[in-house]
Amino acid sequence: MQHESTSVKFGFFGIGAAGLGTVSIFMPGGPAGILTAFIAIIAGLIGSRRKERLSLAGVGIAGIVLIFLNFQAIGIIPSPVKNGDLMRHYSTAIRSSARIYEAIKKETTVPSLQEKKKARLEILDAIGQSLTAARKLEAARFDPFIPGFSKHFQGEFVRGLECLKSGYTNVDSEEKVKGAALLDQWGKWSRQNQEKLTKLWHLWHPRPSFFRTIVRD
Repeated sequence: MQHESTSVKFGFFGIGAAGLGTVSIFMPGGPAGILTAFIAIIAGLIGSRRKERLSLAGVGIAGIVLIFLNFQAIGIIPSPVKNGDLMRHYSTAIRSSARIYEAIKKETTVPSLQEKKKARLEILDAIGQSLTAARKLEAARFDPFIPGFSKHFQGEFVRGLECLKSGYTNVDSEEKVKGAALLDQWGKWSRQNQEKLTKLWHLWHPRPSFFRTIVRD
């Protein structure tokens, strides 16, 4: 009589769970890190039912990371990264500036005066949010990593926002054009230095990985 083998073996789900669990240790906080840890747990549970090696190890690692990332997201675990606030202000300033362009495009396409007035208020609101975050940013602290950052950020991005604000507040077309030109210069410079900015984002991420939290600077 032949007996069904119950030996533990290596398999796709077990190896996948262990691999993804390990990867999740090094991923910064946010949806991607949480999703990776969650997938690792699902793969580990399937692998465990199939009696595949490393399945429970993957579940254990990913489970710890998933708890950590969720606690981090709701603020129970604070960020140990010294420069996390810098990147948070930078990210807020850039995201809000993207809203400015969307609102300007809307203003030029809507037909009624009432809708145009509403769009202008949206423009000023986005400019205000972007300026508030940009003024909190200590741009000079970026310079050792990205030479010339503070010069371009203050002289083109911040100054451009100030000109746009003046232009829309005082209905001054010249200030609007000047602001748009300065922001365009900043856009070109930041695109040329995108790789450096991305590396700094990962280094100073406001929600660092489990590994970065344990192994501090």
